[in-house]
Amino acid sequence: MTKVGKSPHTVRAYVHDLTTFARWFEQTAGEDFDPQAVDPRDIQEYKGYLVQKGWKPATINRRLIALGRFFHWAKQEGQIGDNPFEVLEQALLKEQKDTAPRWLDRKE
Repeated sequence: MTKVGKSPHTVRAYVHDLTTFARWFEQTAGEDFDPQAVDPRDIQEYKGYLVQKGWKPATINRRLIALGRFFHWAKQEGQIGDNPFEVLEQALLKEQKDTAPRWLDRKE
């Protein structure tokens, strides 16, 4: 995934965000990370996980933007059939009040 016009800091942050998501996916799903296996429910669960961890909305949004750009790129390159972000109405957090609702995980 090439990032034309992105600073080295931004590229490093995106790589970190993608790596962190891949590790979370492997721990949560109990399988190796495969972009084709990610569905919108995984994105929502990950967002809920970040909220529960107490991350600020700006950080959560940056992580979700990095994931969204990755999945957009992967679809354009033919590496995935469906972009899990395309079916989400709004994956970004507008603001964070007290506590967000707890998301159901795959097992639930």
